[in-house]
Amino acid sequence: MADCLTLLRQYNLQKKEIVERDGLIIFDQTAWPGNAKTNYPSYRSGQAGLKEYYTLESLLFLLKNVSLSHPSYVAKAG
Repeated sequence: MADCLTLLRQYNLQKKEIVERDGLIIFDQTAWPGNAKTNYPSYRSGQAGLKEYYTLESLLFLLKNVSLSHPSYVAKAG
């Protein structure tokens, strides 16, 4: 089974539907919790020796809103 970041990438590149329901991110027959950590390190990763990783829902939010200007993106992210 592929990890959630790999599935997100594949579905995004292939323009397949990704469903968000009840706190889950659903890829066809596979579902992951939205708050699942991916293996994509965040910008702050490495500071003070702690590694942080983006969640699946935060990366999906980025993909869905990539065309927004930075101020609009930040406002929508709330």
